[in-house]
Amino acid sequence: MTLNATNSILYRAVETRRLVARPALNQKVEAKRFLYVTPNVYRGLAGKDPDLSHLPMAKMEELIAIFCFGWFVTASLKGDPDDRGPDIERLHSVDEVWVICARKPRHVQVRLFGRFLDAGVFIGLGLHCRHWLGIKKNYSETAAGIPDLWGNTMGNAQPFRAATALEYVKGICRDVDEKI
Repeated sequence: MTLNATNSILYRAVETRRLVARPALNQKVEAKRFLYVTPNVYRGLAGKDPDLSHLPMAKMEELIAIFCFGWFVTASLKGDPDDRGPDIERLHSVDEVWVICARKPRHVQVRLFGRFLDAGVFIGLGLHCRHWLGIKKNYSETAAGIPDLWGNTMGNAQPFRAATALEYVKGICRDVDEKI
């Protein structure tokens, strides 16, 4: 997908209020990667969703900043089968569904589900408490619903596909699946 096509798709989604740009809270550093979220996710991150208002969002905000600024992140194309704890993981059970994982504090972790529209452009479609997702059925159903949310939000735009984590994330990244 060319940058112009990506810009056009994003412009339409933002203009129709299906997406909201979600930069890092501290905007003193120029963004290298971009995060767009649905209005529901935006409210959740802002603490205005009663179902999520009990969650501490500090680690998620930190990850959003790290992602947007293009700083070092860890990623996995295989999910997290070996408990390596990547910051961003592609789920293996659903086509091109990714999760940004705020893993601290341990008892109230937060997950942001979505897809990449282009290299370094993540579309956040669902924000959930990891504890609730801990029930395998909930995690599977949530992940399986992301393609439909994508279609409702992005129309018939295809998610970005690449061969390496670095191609998806763009910028400084370590693929935790690769042997060091």
